[in-house]
Amino acid sequence: GPLFAALLGVLFCLILALRSDGRAAWRWWSATGACAGLALCSKYSAVLTLIGVAAFLATEPRSRRWLRQPQPYIAGAAALMVFLPVLIWNVEHGWISFLFQGTRASGPLRPLGPLSAIAGQAAFLLPWVWAPLVWCGLLAAYRGPSDRDRWLLVCLAAPPILVFTVAALWGNPLFHWAAPGYLMLVPLLGEAIARRRQTNRLVRIWLGATAAFIILGVVFVAGEIRFNWLSGLNEELALGRNPNLDVVDWTSLRAEFEKRGFLDRPGLVVATLKWHEAGKIDYALGGRIPVICLGPDPRQYGLTTNPDDYAGVDVLIVAPRRSLAQIEGQFGAWFDTIEPIAPATVMHAGRPATELPLFIGHRLHSYGRSQE
Repeated sequence: GPLFAALLGVLFCLILALRSDGRAAWRWWSATGACAGLALCSKYSAVLTLIGVAAFLATEPRSRRWLRQPQPYIAGAAALMVFLPVLIWNVEHGWISFLFQGTRASGPLRPLGPLSAIAGQAAFLLPWVWAPLVWCGLLAAYRGPSDRDRWLLVCLAAPPILVFTVAALWGNPLFHWAAPGYLMLVPLLGEAIARRRQTNRLVRIWLGATAAFIILGVVFVAGEIRFNWLSGLNEELALGRNPNLDVVDWTSLRAEFEKRGFLDRPGLVVATLKWHEAGKIDYALGGRIPVICLGPDPRQYGLTTNPDDYAGVDVLIVAPRRSLAQIEGQFGAWFDTIEPIAPATVMHAGRPATELPLFIGHRLHSYGRSQE
């Protein structure tokens, strides 16, 4: 995605900057900073890779001279300028996104957390790819700064991998958070494969088998998402049990809601309990009626919508896997009454994928009144 593209831009421009002088050095260092700013805009954790750049400049003898030159600091200024709109927005909104991201890896002590994180990272990358990646990284780390190019990749790879593995001691970092670090180890593995491919039959078998596994896996998953053939083969996967439900959109709801008159009902608002479900139904309805999120973690809907703006209106609550008792227990004080109605059916490739329980909340109260 954008993060990987920007980080690869940082790596590419940095390599050329380290090999340049004069005007070319100014250009490539500035480009490095611009790519770094784009990486930070994509994900704040990109700062870990940028710390790796500083570590490389401080530890590699031939590159240390750049710390006495203005170009790296111009790169830092360029990164800050690109990232500045994010900082301004956070200043205006109480640093909300920094606070949110800063608390995602916090929690009680988990002594086995790092082992779980390593296992998850290996599964995420495929174990037989993860192991040689790590081995190539360890070999490059053992050689140290004496091998300049490999040391650069190690310095950029180490911070994300180490930080998110150690963070698993007290939190639950997602396995893909460390992926930018492993990205920097890919050239090391690629170079090792290129050296051995012609002379080592096992390397060729490994390479071919991995490529075949990935291609077949992508075809299998993409085919299932597009055609939903597993539900046709196995009735147990039908109606809410298919493992691909998270990637199925809810666009079929638009026709059903229109048929049931929801889209033409004056003042009606749609609500969900989770931010990603709000996004799905918002996309499905194409902006025909407002969508709000009533759950405790509305994410972007907490910034773009305010339930108090719709006080006094009826709300169509879309609540997957929730009963009337659960909805009344959680949101009963928010409405005069809550009424269950017939569920909606999400269609996937012509087959029913899941049923969504629907409720009508009559006369939404203001937030302050609902807390009384």
